Amino acid sequence: MIELKNILMVVQNDFVNDSRIIKEANILGRCGFNVKVLALHNKGLKEEEKFEYFIVKRIKLNTRDRLSKNKLSQIVKYMEFKKKCLQEAKKFNPDIVHCHDVYTLPIGKVIIKKLSNTKKIKLIYDSHELWSQASNNLSMPNILVKLQNNIEKNVIKKCDKVITVSDSIAQYLMKQYKLEKKPTIIRNIPYMKKEITNKSIFHEKFNIEKNKKIVLYQGAVGKGRGIENLINAMQYTKDNIVLVILGNGSMVKKYKEIANKLAVKDKVYFHSAVDPKELIDYTSSANLGMSLIFNICLSYYYSLPNKMFEYIQGEIPVLCSNYPDMKEIIQNYGVGQTVEPNDVGEIAKAINEILSKDDEYCEYKNNCKIAKEQLNWEKESNILIQLYKDIIDF
Repeated sequence: MIELKNILMVVQNDFVNDSRIIKEANILGRCGFNVKVLALHNKGLKEEEKFEYFIVKRIKLNTRDRLSKNKLSQIVKYMEFKKKCLQEAKKFNPDIVHCHDVYTLPIGKVIIKKLSNTKKIKLIYDSHELWSQASNNLSMPNILVKLQNNIEKNVIKKCDKVITVSDSIAQYLMKQYKLEKKPTIIRNIPYMKKEITNKSIFHEKFNIEKNKKIVLYQGAVGKGRGIENLINAMQYTKDNIVLVILGNGSMVKKYKEIANKLAVKDKVYFHSAVDPKELIDYTSSANLGMSLIFNICLSYYYSLPNKMFEYIQGEIPVLCSNYPDMKEIIQNYGVGQTVEPNDVGEIAKAINEILSKDDEYCEYKNNCKIAKEQLNWEKESNILIQLYKDIIDF
């Protein structure tokens, strides 16, 4: 057990199914910290919600329903959120403020400034992506991108610890902001799934013939995730190979239309998102997991998608984009192959090869069983625990 300290986490979302933050708050609470998460309130959600090891306070904004969604209104809403976070912080009296992503940094900064006259409060920045090179920036006015980047630049050096999700992003942040220490890498990895039941969930739900092999994409169904190219590739895969797209998102209808247009609708199945607790059972019902993220921004190029590790926990080989951090996992653990995500022919060829070469497939699958013993949250969380021990002892 660690000496009891108050940890205040700040997130700028409604804290629903945010697996990374839930896992972090949960393990810190289990270690003896008093953890509170400040989030945004949305209709239908509890203002205060008690989890087993931490509490979430969702903050109601008076300006949220009254104002439109233009840029000026967003700033007014943000200022109200910032003010109310400070009020909550004064009541909670934190020892450590843990800011998730760039937009919460000014909130963490003002909390420490206002409360530091009573005690030394530590600040942690947990960057879930490379914000200065994020996909959001492509649609944002330049002035807002500059403001966002200046916020990160001005606050990051004042943080006691910086956390991020991949080695490439850690290296980039260190070089970009001339940090003395490389940020700590804590990957978004699922819990260990000890027993794989090898159910045939998809075969049964969609009445797919037992001899057919299932290629799986799981996660948000949106642009930039290689789903359209994956559907395209099904034109060139063998007759005994089908695709299941598991998840919700704005592009489901569009992708169904594409499958119909390409005359592969009999090879492409859509399944809505499932309870995270049941996800790996669904994952393990497939034969190959796909993560073909596009290089639309540097943050994507340096990413390490959670779904890769979910596939490994489900003990199915992985076919992913040939980007540095993803490629490193594939090569180090021997759990699959990488491809150029824009090359439909290469994708189809790799799928056909992986699912037709039995010896190679068995090797990938066995390597997944070995890799999952290392690539799980139970192991990864030790890095977070050690970081907190270091910050307390400092």
